[in-house]
Amino acid sequence: MKTLLKLEGLALFGLSIFWFAQLGYAWWWYPLLFFVPVEAWMLARYGTTPGKSLLCVQVRRTDGGLPTYSQALIRSAQVFLKGLALCLNPI
Repeated sequence: MKTLLKLEGLALFGLSIFWFAQLGYAWWWYPLLFFVPVEAWMLARYGTTPGKSLLCVQVRRTDGGLPTYSQALIRSAQVFLKGLALCLNPI
């Protein structure tokens, strides 16, 4: 089941990149290059972002620890791409 979920996530990630590449303009590179790394840093450092903090939500690993920067960066990029390209709810 985990393998199937990973394959589904990978397929959605690839599809969203393909759909973004079809756009005739590159407005989405700016938030991708700025907000995704900053959000990943906040998640790795504090486990939350200002918006998540207002709602008392934290991002944690399955063992209860904070995500590493690379884990948070992958998560932030997937949330950004899935949310904008496919208009999917990231939850």
